[in-house]
Amino acid sequence: MVWLLLAVTPALLQGQDERFEVWPELDVWVQLSPDWKLFFPLAISRAREVDYTEALVGAHVDYRFSRHFSARVGYRFLWAPSEIGDSSVYREHRPIAEATLRAYPGLGIVLLDRNRFDLRFIDGETSWRYRNRARVERTFPFSRERSLNPYAMVEIGYDSRFDVFNRVRMQLGVEYQFSRRLMLDTYYLRQWDDYSSVPRLNALGLAFNLMY
Repeated sequence: MVWLLLAVTPALLQGQDERFEVWPELDVWVQLSPDWKLFFPLAISRAREVDYTEALVGAHVDYRFSRHFSARVGYRFLWAPSEIGDSSVYREHRPIAEATLRAYPGLGIVLLDRNRFDLRFIDGETSWRYRNRARVERTFPFSRERSLNPYAMVEIGYDSRFDVFNRVRMQLGVEYQFSRRLMLDTYYLRQWDDYSSVPRLNALGLAFNLMY
């Protein structure tokens, strides 16, 4: 589906507003078995969806069907810690489901294609989003527990509220595995979305991953 990027890019290039942000995140992973895993994200950002601070917590279950296919189901709650007047300005309940295909063309390279469906309940309004993401990565091991994993990916998103593929994200990053339990993902992200309060977004992401 990433080929749709070529179709939506011209419309996304028309906006003018732009912002730079830093997105800190803490992700906790619990390995239940070789195939089952739990995932708990905790993040805070500015203008992921709206023009104020936004926080996110979630819980997910991952299952690996094979070396080439895995799936995830989960739930996320998003809200605005900042307030206007006496009430919260933003709340969202978001069940999600996604499936990921993996290919191994050689030379240690891994290709991933993730298809994700978000069902969104935003302040009483229901909508949904489809997101397709393609990623390429390669791991460089330093020792049994330490490694470096550079990656690049592009994602396009369809929003039912606007009935259009309105969002494009491009991301470059490096995951550094410090030990069996600690990994740091640092990345630069560029987003185009003319239906967002910030049509042009540049973000520096810092995601700390704890693994149990």
